[in-house]
Amino acid sequence: MRKFNGIYVLSDPRSDEIRYIGQTSVGFRRCYQHFIDPAKDRCHAWVRGLLSRGILPDVDIVEEFETAEELNEAETFYISYFRSIGVDLFNQTDGGKGAIGYKHSLTTKRLLSSYRGEKHHLYGKKRDKSIVEKLSRSLSKAVICVNDGKIFSSGKEAAAFYDITRSGISIVCNGKHEQVNGLVFRFVNA
Repeated sequence: MRKFNGIYVLSDPRSDEIRYIGQTSVGFRRCYQHFIDPAKDRCHAWVRGLLSRGILPDVDIVEEFETAEELNEAETFYISYFRSIGVDLFNQTDGGKGAIGYKHSLTTKRLLSSYRGEKHHLYGKKRDKSIVEKLSRSLSKAVICVNDGKIFSSGKEAAAFYDITRSGISIVCNGKHEQVNGLVFRFVNA
């Protein structure tokens, strides 16, 4: 399995809602840990609920990076952006390798709050709109069924046509599996 540094999203295949944004430095292995991790947070409860119904969350790689610093900054950006437009994410932290469940002391909280506004290291930094557009496009890439040559505007459309899960199509298109239910899919123009 190919290792890479990237930002990934977990989406509900029934509604296409993004529910979790994460980062990986070990490729798809990190993404799929959500399926087996026994943690008791909202994200894992949601994944277990889907799995109990025989449904896999959709996993999509949004963007890849060279350095850990870029990866941390991008994860923080995406979580902040999607929360700002009202997406109800299951993320427990603001990203950037946050410490889950860590409680800062009152002294530390006061110190951190003094670094708001212009003192904050990300103050005034804007993510290029092309990155946000890339995320939108990555969640609705056109796919082709190699078996019969039918082209669909999205994995969701193909999944509905063949009565299979969108996550299965995504896994095949991303090279994780060769086929799903005997069907082979590829991203169009990939």
